[in-house]
This record gives sequence, structure tokens and C-alpha cells, in this order.
Amino acid sequence: MTVSGFAYQAAGFLLAYYIGWLRAHHTIAAECERLGGFYVGPRTFRCVKVEESKE
Repeated sequence: MTVSGFAYQAAGFLLAYYIGWLRAHHTIAAECERLGGFYVGPRTFRCVKVEESKE
């Protein structure tokens, strides 16, 4: 494998990781807004929206 081939694979891996991370956060936020919670395996989590006060 050449150095440029390795660089392309590493860049692709990092890009895929970042897109997955963003998508997971978007999905959790959407589920919290729509259902008030989300689940991971057998565990269910309840979401509470925190409003920032403007003082």
C-alpha cells in the first residue's frame, strides 16, 4: 500500500466517524423532541429540555 492510499483511507475513516457522530446526536435530539426520550438496548432514557434564562 502506498502512502497516499493510506492517507485516503485514514481521511475516509475520520470523515465517516465524524458523520456518524453528527448523525447520532441529531437522531437523539429528534427522538427527545418527538417522544421525550430514547432507548439504547434495554435501557430507556427520558429527556428534559433545559431553557436558558435571559436575565
